[in-house]
Amino acid sequence: EDGCLTDGSIAFYENRAKGGAAIVTVSEACVDYVNGKSHGRLINLQNPGVIANLTNCARAIKRHGALASIELNHAGMLSDFDVLAEERSAEKRVRYGASDAVLPDGTLVREMDHGRIAEAISRFAEGAALCKKAGFDMVMIHGGHGWLIHQFLAPVTNRRSDEYGGHLANRARLCIEILDAVRAAVGPGF
Repeated sequence: EDGCLTDGSIAFYENRAKGGAAIVTVSEACVDYVNGKSHGRLINLQNPGVIANLTNCARAIKRHGALASIELNHAGMLSDFDVLAEERSAEKRVRYGASDAVLPDGTLVREMDHGRIAEAISRFAEGAALCKKAGFDMVMIHGGHGWLIHQFLAPVTNRRSDEYGGHLANRARLCIEILDAVRAAVGPGF
């Protein structure tokens, strides 16, 4: 519940390595817990206490000869998607995505301005650096399933007219900027 791996979660991933997997990927580590949490049970990379659990998990995986990988995610406009609209508090923050929208449940989505885009890029880079520090060998950037990167790539959810919208090269800009920022944060060979 606090966004940190439990002993049971660590054992789950360690068992994959014990079973002979070459790479074990820990899934859904959220890079922006305020604006990008996809659901209520995922790793909170912004929790100061998470590094200890991540370190224990990476060590547990690697002690069996597997590489430790972790998936970095930002849900964008689908943040807290598992919370019903009527259960959200009146002070619930605005959701942000590639473009203004209204979700089927009536939730309003606001287009990310350049400052929020820069913040999301920075969060991915910071998350990757934290995971490297914890002993992971690689990160996987989650770019599908309707999450933030996918929202920018898909013309149905990206109706922007600036440098992040329009033709594919522009719609891919966020993804490329995230990858460049992550590479800069973790260095070569990671």
